[in-house]
Amino acid sequence: MQGGELPFITYRRAWKAARKATLTKEETASPLAARPYDLRHACVSTWLNAGVPAPQVAEWAGQSVDVLLRIYAKCIVGQDQVATVSVGSPTLSTKDRVGAVNKTRRKRRDS
Repeated sequence: MQGGELPFITYRRAWKAARKATLTKEETASPLAARPYDLRHACVSTWLNAGVPAPQVAEWAGQSVDVLLRIYAKCIVGQDQVATVSVGSPTLSTKDRVGAVNKTRRKRRDS
């Protein structure tokens, strides 16, 4: 082996084999993680939805905050609940805010 960049077809074959080995037949037939790059989108969306501040996520992702929010704003869900709890109870600790948000989400889900 001479080194250098892998040809696209080489890692594409490995990716297809990994998907087939780990996903169900239905998942493999779906667009779920169709490309390795899709994992980046899943990761960034997860960070944002976990409440990691956008400037931190942008730094980790190697993007500006402007670009990050333009691309991912539609993927952020549930932050209104976090904001409402934070504004309504500014003295709560982060742990207590998360608990209050989770309680609100359970109530909405169960009703």
